[in-house]
Parts: sequence; structure tokens; C-alpha cells
Amino acid sequence: MKNLLFVFLTLLIEINCAYAKRETYDVGIVKRDKISEFVFQKISDELLIDFDFHYYESYDNILYLLNTEYLDFTADITYTSERSSFLDFTAPVHTDLSYIFTKNKFNKSTVNKFLTPSGSTYHDFLKLQFYNKSFATYHNIDSAFDYLQHDDVDAVIGNSGMLEVALKKGFKAERISSIFDITPVSIATKHGKNTALLDEINRLLSENKLQHQVANIINKNEYNVRLKSLRQKVTSSSVDTNHVIQFKVEDLEEDGSAPINGLSLSLVRRVCFILGFKCQLVNGVDEPWADIYNDLDKKSIDMLGAMAITDSRKEKFYFSEPYYKPHLLLISRAGYKINQYHQLSELVGERIGVVEADYFDDVITLRLPKKPLSRFSSQDQMVEALLNGDVDYIPIGEGNFNKLMTTERRILPVSQAKSISTEIYTGVSMAFQRTAQGKDYAMLFSEALPLVNVKHIVNFHGLQPDWKSALLAEKKYIRLTQLSFACVVILLLLFTYYLYIQATTDSLSKLGNRRALTRRFKSGVKSECVFVYMDINNFKSINDKYGHHVGDLVLVALAQHIQCYWSGKAYRIGGDEFVLTLNKIVPEVSDSFTRLQRFSFSIKDTGEKLDISVSAGISLRRERTISLQALLRDIDHKMYNNKTSKQN
Repeated sequence: MKNLLFVFLTLLIEINCAYAKRETYDVGIVKRDKISEFVFQKISDELLIDFDFHYYESYDNILYLLNTEYLDFTADITYTSERSSFLDFTAPVHTDLSYIFTKNKFNKSTVNKFLTPSGSTYHDFLKLQFYNKSFATYHNIDSAFDYLQHDDVDAVIGNSGMLEVALKKGFKAERISSIFDITPVSIATKHGKNTALLDEINRLLSENKLQHQVANIINKNEYNVRLKSLRQKVTSSSVDTNHVIQFKVEDLEEDGSAPINGLSLSLVRRVCFILGFKCQLVNGVDEPWADIYNDLDKKSIDMLGAMAITDSRKEKFYFSEPYYKPHLLLISRAGYKINQYHQLSELVGERIGVVEADYFDDVITLRLPKKPLSRFSSQDQMVEALLNGDVDYIPIGEGNFNKLMTTERRILPVSQAKSISTEIYTGVSMAFQRTAQGKDYAMLFSEALPLVNVKHIVNFHGLQPDWKSALLAEKKYIRLTQLSFACVVILLLLFTYYLYIQATTDSLSKLGNRRALTRRFKSGVKSECVFVYMDINNFKSINDKYGHHVGDLVLVALAQHIQCYWSGKAYRIGGDEFVLTLNKIVPEVSDSFTRLQRFSFSIKDTGEKLDISVSAGISLRRERTISLQALLRDIDHKMYNNKTSKQN
């Protein structure tokens, strides 16, 4: 029992000593900056060190205290060459989390005076972006929002800790990184101080795990703050949350037994869930746009899920913030008057079809006032009219066009009139009745949209893969497949040819071998074909005296000698035996035959020169075609006689 007690006390002392040895560092943070606390807490857990947090109103105070070594570290700090003169920085930790707070949605053209935190880099950064605007700095967060509330400034730059306060006061908030390409932020310490720890933090950052955790906590924190603020607005508004919002959308999709879906439907349902509203779809897939529009105009429904904003419609309805900007395409029959027009206003003599009461109906009516248009109750009717030649041009959104081209079972003979400019400057929004309740809905739905991954939903439903690009990609794939097959065939042919060459070439002399000679003359040797049979005199004595490696070199030299003076084919059929062929007698045969019977060879190692002589038998012409074996026996006999005469 005493031993167990002793072990327990020893472990307790060691644990206390371990914690007592943990170093503690002082960290300066701007008030309400929860992200920096999170970053340092993660570093503390990983590196087994402690941090004491000190909170300040501005970066000016933090930078001064870092320079005077009262503080050890700070986070959320942007690198500048001026700061690098007295600070050391880690690698970037995350993107700058600052926000632009405004009364209304931020617009570069309407914001004339900025208020930036004292000591931050935003004062100089924004001056470069807006040389004609005015700038001031603030030390106190509350005073900054007071200036904004009383219109003394148009925009306040602040950190993520100010987000909740700003939303409570009813201000708009957008991340600066969504508007400008800005420098990420780092952790900093006094120049030359805490170098080893800075290296450890950099090592931790290089693993990328911390950045991923920070990104998740940033997004989650913003979502929670915005959701909390939004729910408070819903509670304080006059909206009846028990009322079932009846809505319609045009872009519904139906796929067999799958539930009805679509871009606008997905967005509306997501926003209603965030707001805690009860929303009910009350139209089917095939209901014409004109009927949907008229139901909202007559106040038969509460909301229309997707409507493009125009000045005339603003007088009838309230709109949420736009969530999608349509891209108008002007479509004609394939090959119809290519590059003839460049502006919509030039189509005065063409027949144009539109969907009745659709946004594009308004656009074209505005560009071509008083021009008669062919109006249809649905997109399908409009497309059929184009294909039948009843109209020459139709407007259609890019997403709908791509969807049309990919879902149609037939190939539609239509194309985009790319030469005609169709720039659209408005966006698609959710539209509500022009009542007090409709106004509240528009405001709350606008507040909820930033909490929805609108881009993901729009891309999933609205921007189907471009049919033409898909077709070109398919053709490219087929070409690549054909090219790959051709390459395989070529490689097989090259490999077969390589094997053939290997099988019919003598590896030492690089001349043809016996197999090549036999294949060539398997049907016999014609009467006019010239044949020479030769071997090297005293070749065995060369091998015995100088070695087989010298003998091999002599054979190679003879092969090269043959290639220099013999215009026909040559074969090494074994040992020092060679066969030379010509298709017919030529005048230089006699001279070549003489030159081939003697050549000089130098042994490189010793410098000794050998005079090599060759015995040869030749067959110039025969009365008829004979077999290769018979001819070789005949000229072998002639070569033997030639060798004997030389020896005698």
C-alpha cells in the first residue's frame, strides 16, 4: 500500500512539474476577435505552451506593445515591408476576416467615405483602390458604428468580432475578401525574438490542418452569428410565422418517379428552412409563366420564386436581393444570317418569338418598342415555332438552352447568334406582394440568402453542361481513342519490324544473316543475279594469335569494307563466310570484286597493321534459275579454287 502511494505521489509531482515547466506567452488581440483565440488555443494544444490574452481597441496599441516587448505575439496581422523592420511573421494562417459594414448593400460607386481601424493596413490599401474617396480611422468600435448610423461615413471596415454587433444594429456586412483580392494574415512577434517558437508554429502551419480547421470555424462562426441575428429579426418583425407562404416557380423539373425539383424551388425551400417559415409550392411543372405571373399580380399567392427585376415590376412587387444573373442567348435556326447583326435593335425586320410576360419579353420590347412580337405561353411552344420557321429568333437563358440541348432526344438544328450583343444588367430575385407583409418577407429573405450556398445550387440546377462543349469533348474523345488505337497499331508494327530485323540481321556485322538470305531466295536465284561467296584467308590463325575479340573486329572491318565498295546486298552466313548479291551485272562489278579481296586492319591496342586477304568465288550468269543451295555449292567450290591458287 505504501509503495502504491509513493508511485501515485511521484506521478503527481511529475505532472505538476511538467505543467510548471510550460512556458506562457502574452498575446495581443483586438477586442471580440474569437478567431485569433481559436488559432492560439490550437497552437497551445499542439506545442504544449500557454498563452495569456490581452485585448485592445486597435492595432496601434498592439504593434506598439509588440515593439516594446510587452507582448510576445499577435495574430490576424497583415505583412508589410514597414512592419517587417521590427516584426517577424509566420506563413499565412488564413484569409483576412475583415468586413465592410454599410447601411445598404455595398456599392463601390455610392460609397464615398471609409472608416478604417487605427493601425490597420486598410487605410493605404483602400486608397490604392479608390484614389478619389475620403478616409478616416477609428479607435473605438461603438463610435465607428455611431458614425455609420448618422451617415457621417458610408462604410466601416472591421473584424469578425464586430459582425454580431453590426447585424444587431441592422447594418449590412460583407467579407472584404469577397470584394477585393487581399493579402492573407499571419502571426507576428518582435523581430529576433521567439525565433525557435516561430519555426515550430510554421511547421504546424505547413501541415495545413490548422488552416483547414480555421476555415471551418470561420464559416461556422459567421453562419451562426448571421442565423442568430436573422432569427431575432424574424421574432421582432410583424410577420406571422404560422402563416403558410404559398409560392410558385416556373423552372420546375420532373424526372420519372423522382420528386419535382428545380433551381428556384431548392433556393426557396432552403431559405424557408433557415427562416423557420412554412412554405408551400402550389403550381405544377407545366403551368405557363403568364399564369404564374398573374397569380402574384392578383395577390393569389404570396411569392414567386424567380423573377427578373425591371423598373415596371418594382412598382408592382417587392424583391429580395438578386441571387442569380441570367445570361441571355439569342437563338436562330442553324446557319441563319450568320454575323449579319450585332445589336438587338437591328432586328427590326426579323420575326422574334418570346414567352408572354417573361423577362426577356420586357427586354426586347424595351429595345424594339412598337415592334410586333410572337408571344407564346411556354418555352416549348416558342422553340417549336423557331424550328417550324414561324419565327427567326428567340431569346432564352443560357441554363435553359443548355438544358434543352442536353435533354432533347433529337439534335436540334439551332445555334446561338453570337454576333448579337445581349448583355443583361439585372438579376433574378424572389418577388412578393406589394404589401407590408410582402415588404417584410423581401427583407428577411434577402437576409437569409447569404446563409445559403446559392452558387452551388445555381450551378447544380441552372448551369447544365454546355451541349456544344460536351459534343466537342465527345468528338475529341473519339479522336483521341482513334489516335491511341493508331499509335498502338504503329507500335505493334514497329515492334514486329524490330523483331524481323533482329531475326534477319547479323548482330556482329549488322549485315543480313543466313535466314535473311534464305528468305530472299526461297524461290530460287534468277539467271542474271550476281553472287559472290567469300571468306578470310588464315582467319583461324588471326584468332589464335591475337584473340577472338580481334577476330571479331576484323569481321566488322570486312563488313564495312563491303558496304563501301559493293552496291548490292551483303550477308554474313557464318564464321568468316560472306555472301554478296546483285540483281544483274553492272560494269563496276569487276573492279568492286578486286577491291574486296584485300584490305588493311590496325590493332588499336598495339598499333600493329594486318594485311587481310579474302578468297572469293563469283557467279555472274547462269542459263536458268537454280536453287540457292546449288548456287552456294558452286561458288563455294570456285572460292576454294581461288584460295588454293593463292596458297600455291
